Amino acid sequence: MNWKSVVIIMLSVCSCIPSDSLTTSYTESDSLGIRIVSNNLAGDNDLPTIRLDAEPVVDVGLVEGPEELRFFRVTDAKLVENDELLVVNAGTQEVRIFNRAGAYLRSFGREGEGPGEFRVPTRAFVWGSDSVAVWDYRLRRMSVFTLDGAFVRHVRPELQAVNPDIVGVFDDGSFLVTDHRMEIPTSGFADADLTFVRYSPNGSFLDSADVYSAGRYGRLDDPGGMVGSPVFSAGAVTTASSERYWVGARLTYEIAAYEPSGRLVQLVRWSGPDRTISSADVEAFWEDRKRGASDESRRRLERMSQGTPVAQQFPSHGRVFHAHGGIIWVQMYRRPTDTGANKYWVFDSEGRLVARAETPETLRVTSIGSDCVVGIELDGLDVEHVRVYHLSER
Repeated sequence: MNWKSVVIIMLSVCSCIPSDSLTTSYTESDSLGIRIVSNNLAGDNDLPTIRLDAEPVVDVGLVEGPEELRFFRVTDAKLVENDELLVVNAGTQEVRIFNRAGAYLRSFGREGEGPGEFRVPTRAFVWGSDSVAVWDYRLRRMSVFTLDGAFVRHVRPELQAVNPDIVGVFDDGSFLVTDHRMEIPTSGFADADLTFVRYSPNGSFLDSADVYSAGRYGRLDDPGGMVGSPVFSAGAVTTASSERYWVGARLTYEIAAYEPSGRLVQLVRWSGPDRTISSADVEAFWEDRKRGASDESRRRLERMSQGTPVAQQFPSHGRVFHAHGGIIWVQMYRRPTDTGANKYWVFDSEGRLVARAETPETLRVTSIGSDCVVGIELDGLDVEHVRVYHLSER
């Protein structure tokens, strides 16, 4: 299979459907240079559905066998421009590279804090035309390697962050980091902030953007003093391409698109299902957490269920992914009583709803390509597999 197939299914879905059949209607407006696209989903059941083939085209992962084919704590997996599959295996503090047939090619990185070493590698990005940047959550820095795995340099953001995480790397080499800041009150719950900061290729501060909610946090009714959130509370979710980034606050059916500088350029809005939370939803939430727990853990969870507040509404959506050509997948929020496939709304680069999509319930999606989805799945023995599924329209 060629990842850059001439028949690009997702792009064909987004570009070959007449605009008058995408949704019942959509409207566009402009406010101070911000393009606003509002989708009316009254006829969304007629939208095409993108699904994954039943079997993966690549499946890497073994319970026994060569070390390079055994995974532990995979934190990221994606396809890079030279048709290779990149896997961040945090359990061994290394990045492994496979070809498009799933055959092992090479690894780089190891445990430590020196040049080319990791403590907790979490995300990897193509940087420029010939490099890979790997974010280390524990060391709060990026390590840059050639695509062949040779260490080049470290880049550390100059501003001290409390709980930093990387969002993406842009075409000009600058990169975007979020800082998750929260102060736990002695009682009750308080808002946490998600601050966006952009840095130059050498790690110096460039600019900061809007601050979004990272959710609410407080001390739960737990003897261990556990910190947590109200049931069904939600913080903002993000994704980034090499040209812009998107933020979903999850308070309404809306995602915002920004230029790397932090300038807001587009708001995409749509209607969605009722978000009222019932007592049955709350009960299902706690029962799911008690499933398979020991008697002591069940008693502990029961105490917590009595003292943990519940959000006013379900979050408006789940995770957000960018795909080739400026396409955005927005995951429909998965409620505790939902079963079956994970479902998504798919928007084109203009912000128009063009399709629905479905991925297996068991697949933790890490990236979406032009004609495939990459993710992590556990088999019946709880062995991690990195799998690539081809997309099809049905």
